[in-house]
Amino acid sequence: MMALREIFWQSIPATRVGVFSGRIKCPCEVQFWNTVEQFFQKGSRKTLVDLGCGPGIKSLTLALAGAQVIGFDTRESSVRHAQENTRQIQTRYPQKTIQAQFFCKDIERGISEISDSSVDIVLFVEVIEHLVKNP
Repeated sequence: MMALREIFWQSIPATRVGVFSGRIKCPCEVQFWNTVEQFFQKGSRKTLVDLGCGPGIKSLTLALAGAQVIGFDTRESSVRHAQENTRQIQTRYPQKTIQAQFFCKDIERGISEISDSSVDIVLFVEVIEHLVKNP
């Protein structure tokens, strides 16, 4: 199996992540992919929830590796972007079944689309700085 970081840079539309320079762009990316790859060694058929999915590039990387993805973002434009990225990836890899759904939802209000027992991994990447504390 191709390393997830290679899938991320080689398979996701270049217009969404920039041009791959041959190196992961920052140390936190290396740590992220090392951690995720260790988890996926146990089996790629995982159910993944991406909270604050944005354009879905990390969760779609895992969908290409076999995960079933459910993504949530509060911005409709981000969800549309994720859906378009899903369409582009499915077109580029017609032999793969990309299982990815993206929803516009405020995750602070709860998520009825999933149950605790149905989730193997939760992504919560670059989200916390966007949360607003209610007075």
